[in-house]
Amino acid sequence: MYFVFIFLAELAVCLLFYLIKKGGDREVAPLLTKGYIVVRHQKIYFWIGVSNMAFWSFLLYHSIFVQNGSEEWWVFLGIVSADLLSMLYTINAIMWRIYVFKNKNFFIYRSWFKTYKIKYSNCLWYKSKGSFVVIKTGYHTILFEKTILSSGHLLAMLRRYRIKSIK
Repeated sequence: MYFVFIFLAELAVCLLFYLIKKGGDREVAPLLTKGYIVVRHQKIYFWIGVSNMAFWSFLLYHSIFVQNGSEEWWVFLGIVSADLLSMLYTINAIMWRIYVFKNKNFFIYRSWFKTYKIKYSNCLWYKSKGSFVVIKTGYHTILFEKTILSSGHLLAMLRRYRIKSIK
């Protein structure tokens, strides 16, 4: 029985990766019509977070109100932790953005509840290795995946302003 569940979970993960790859191309086109480009997570990341949050919240409700042997403190703690992590995942998918302007010498980095205006002249270096990109400024370190929508535009602007690339 557990092997069937593992197989179905693996199949669901493969389907999610397929949808992420397929949906990313459709989401880029509307971003190119404005005077700026938004580097952000794909919308499916939000829906993954919401579905995980719904699942763990249901398990939390079930473990509190239905007495079925899952009353142990470590089970409750694990479910609450997973629910909180899925909430953080969802909030991150909503809030995290980088606005790259085509004709200006700065970009705007929005993280959780703060927004930073970062000039390209304040960027010390960037590193694009593996599947991650790291941008080091005088005050902040920005880390994101290369699979994020329009991340190539930000890298192109960094090269345009001759920011040092570390291998």
